[in-house]
Amino acid sequence: MKIDIETKKELEKLRKSCAFYMGIKYFLLGLATVLLALAVILIIIINYVAHSDNTDLFVAIIIAAMLGGLALIFIFVLFNNLCAMPRLCDYKKKYKALVVNSALEELFKNFEYESEIGMGKHAVEEAQLSNIGNVFTSNDYIRAKRNGYIFQHSDICIQDVSRYRSRTYFNGKWVIFEFKRNFVQNLKIREKGYSYKTFPTFLNRSFSQHRQKESAPIKSETGSSEFDKQFDVYIKSAEDSRSIINSQFISSLLEFRKRLNCALFLSFTENRLHIALYSKKDEFEPKIFKENDLEAESGSALRSIGAYLDFVEEITLDEGIFA
Repeated sequence: MKIDIETKKELEKLRKSCAFYMGIKYFLLGLATVLLALAVILIIIINYVAHSDNTDLFVAIIIAAMLGGLALIFIFVLFNNLCAMPRLCDYKKKYKALVVNSALEELFKNFEYESEIGMGKHAVEEAQLSNIGNVFTSNDYIRAKRNGYIFQHSDICIQDVSRYRSRTYFNGKWVIFEFKRNFVQNLKIREKGYSYKTFPTFLNRSFSQHRQKESAPIKSETGSSEFDKQFDVYIKSAEDSRSIINSQFISSLLEFRKRLNCALFLSFTENRLHIALYSKKDEFEPKIFKENDLEAESGSALRSIGAYLDFVEEITLDEGIFA
């Protein structure tokens, strides 16, 4: 994708403005932290020199540091809300309108893209691939039609946040393919090494909740040593799994995993295929403190989405996976 020079200059100007205001924001926060830390250190020191002639000086410095720190925090909040964040949002919106839309136009004839809204929580819950937690955030929603199926995409973060801890259940991309026909069997595939006791905590709780409603899923072997070493398969009946997980499916999924190079989880649920990729990398987010290579970043977004499409169109060539 070629981007004209004027558009590049406009985006670069927005990026530099955003970087300047974000730099001031972080400087204010850092200075406030230093002053408040100084006040705490001096409070600790004064406990050991309570009878010193310098006690009054210490108290004066503590009060000044605390007031200065609190004042800077107040200024930080105002500056962030009135100056830094509006520029950041404007920059991201224009970047995505150019880079992401350009990539999508090469893949889909008709699509919807909303950078500030995301996939609904209920759509993710039905896959039973992750705990839902109590904090669910989602953005970069894409919906498109292609070759007889509906494609949906969103960046999602699922967390459980309490007063004393924060646990991340999922952070990455969630993709749904919706077909006109149901699959022959509902099944789940998860990457090995993601159990309840390991970060990011996948499937164990959702499966225990699932067992309360219906019979427990069976862990199935596929016969492929490479596949079984990397993935676990859960299904009601081990025999039925062969209708979906055949040699072509195994080959396609292993190649798909290599292309994406991140933890991979799938759920075949009725007529929908959920693909969840746990990854901190986000091709849709622009750089702030470093110049963007717009052509390369648009190409990266194009390859990422193209990988999903290639995988799904390969496995759906086999009519045997549908009821």
